[in-house]
Amino acid sequence: MDDASPPATAAATTKAPTTSAPSPPVRVFLAGGRMCGKTALLQRLVEGTPVDKTGVLPRMSTEFARTTNPRPYNLVFPSTGETVTLLLSDHRGWSREQVEMYDERIHGRDGYYPSYSGHDVILVCMDLSVSGTVRRKQVGYLEGFVLQDIAREAPRTPLLFVGLKAEAKVEEQAQYVRKTARRFTHRSDRYAECSAVTFEGVLEVFELAVRVARAGGNQKSGGLSSLCKQM
Repeated sequence: MDDASPPATAAATTKAPTTSAPSPPVRVFLAGGRMCGKTALLQRLVEGTPVDKTGVLPRMSTEFARTTNPRPYNLVFPSTGETVTLLLSDHRGWSREQVEMYDERIHGRDGYYPSYSGHDVILVCMDLSVSGTVRRKQVGYLEGFVLQDIAREAPRTPLLFVGLKAEAKVEEQAQYVRKTARRFTHRSDRYAECSAVTFEGVLEVFELAVRVARAGGNQKSGGLSSLCKQM
């Protein structure tokens, strides 16, 4: 009689499937001047609300615009299909005139205006459709206040400069934002454009934001830590 060992069962030879841990949420903060299109972009992304030709949300949700709680959104990367949870925040922007006479209530130490710290990546947003006096005010606000505050509060947080309202782009403004992105990040790949009106480039901007966040916040990856003394 053959006393050979019985064949191993499938349960004994099959390895248990391995599952990778889900990616941690990425905290994304949108900074920029008043009416540059930050909240319209977020509401179009999260809620799918249409945006008219001027880049304005005709049915802006008051609750959406004023909330200080991060808005969760499951982003599917256009390039790879990877899904990442974003926690999206922005602040209500102010014109240069408002900021020049700001106090603690406006500048946000009362909790209404979120801090730049505590985020994985900051999107520095600018309206590409402006020119003339409006453009000069927006530039003054960006360089005179936004970037200085980021340098003080979150110097190691990586930055991505984003041109909004790309469907109505003024090339002079786009060139300025590109140059500013390179000046403050020392990189040529920290600028992107998108349109909330056509939705063109929107998903790609947030995919790039995740990649910038994952790269970290030292000088080579686009933080402001090396530039604080210049501000």
